[in-house]
Amino acid sequence: TTLHNALFTAYKWFLSKITGTNVNCIGVSVSGRTHIDLQPIFGMFVNSLPVVTSVQGDDTFLESLSIENKNLRATFKNILYLYRVLKS
Repeated sequence: TTLHNALFTAYKWFLSKITGTNVNCIGVSVSGRTHIDLQPIFGMFVNSLPVVTSVQGDDTFLESLSIENKNLRATFKNILYLYRVLKS
């Protein structure tokens, strides 16, 4: 578990409380420098990954943190998935 996962889980609970919904979609920024030839180039390469989260009423924060840890790991495996493929 990382600080990012803990803050993400806290933000998920916060969004759930202020929106009144159990399911939310949160965008996570990831590095867009996936090819070795892009490493020496200056500039900002950022991609966003949508993460669909849900808050169950009987979950504790630690249970929710464990679930989001697995959810985020699965989401980060999709970094190389092209948007144009998803869109079509």
